[in-house]
Amino acid sequence: MNTDFDTTTRSAENQNRNGKGQWGGIAALTMLATFAFLTLIACYAWYGTDFLQRRDDAVGETLMREGKRREASFEYALALDFYQRALKARFNGPEHRTFTMERTGILLWQAGQAEDAAAILSEALTRDHVTTAPYSTLFEVLLHLNRTEEAAQLLETWKAVADTETDRAEQCHGAARLAEAQQHTKDAIKGYEHCVAAYD
Repeated sequence: MNTDFDTTTRSAENQNRNGKGQWGGIAALTMLATFAFLTLIACYAWYGTDFLQRRDDAVGETLMREGKRREASFEYALALDFYQRALKARFNGPEHRTFTMERTGILLWQAGQAEDAAAILSEALTRDHVTTAPYSTLFEVLLHLNRTEEAAQLLETWKAVADTETDRAEQCHGAARLAEAQQHTKDAIKGYEHCVAAYD
């Protein structure tokens, strides 16, 4: 009987020690998890907002790059979709937004959306970092819409910024096109002849 009692007592003591050990382990894990959680909160407070800001600001560039990739693959409808989505996002650099506006306007014109193309290309030309790429497209759009006065004003600005042989040739041809659109036939003929002599 004493042997059974001693065995029972030792078993109870072992269970008690095991129970205390388990609770001690749980307490340690709880403290560790709490410490890790508090550390994460502190890191977020210090770095998190800047990280999220940078991530949000990069959305526009990410969509723009995908638009460029699609455009290079001749997937123009998808490219336009990505560019338009990019314009609703934030950009790190203003030059990327300007570029995206230029490409959006050009693709809108190719898609037959002349009014929308004119609006966004006109806005692009008011921004910093604009290239000369939108001028020829916007000029074509304005002639298509019979907005010849605006086309004439654009032509003067275009002439002032044309800095390559290609730009100057396109601007020269544009002047002849405008004269033709305004039914100034003689001026149009002279303009075309001048362009052929100067740039062909």
